[in-house]
Amino acid sequence: AAPLELMSMRHQRQGTTLTVSGLVRNPSQGAAMSGITAVVFAFDRAGAFVTSGRAALDLTALGPGDESSFVVNIPNALDVARYRVTFRSSSGVVRHIDRRGNQVQLAQAVR
Repeated sequence: AAPLELMSMRHQRQGTTLTVSGLVRNPSQGAAMSGITAVVFAFDRAGAFVTSGRAALDLTALGPGDESSFVVNIPNALDVARYRVTFRSSSGVVRHIDRRGNQVQLAQAVR
């Protein structure tokens, strides 16, 4: 099946909570899927894992061509310098391609 496409992603800090949100699309040639979860892994400046969070996509089922937003809140996200997003289903990791127009490098600091 064709991989999901990450169309947009942004982050926001409120106190010690890091919120990562975005939009993912199942391409028109993709297979129907359901139960997809966005998982965000947070790292410190040295690249060490700090914490993670997860949340289901807003749509429970994605047909070919469908888009869904996601919002992952990570409380107590202290000392986070960067993060990475992945997608999972009940059967494991769901492949995705970064289709953001303004590609942000993974190592960009979270401020």
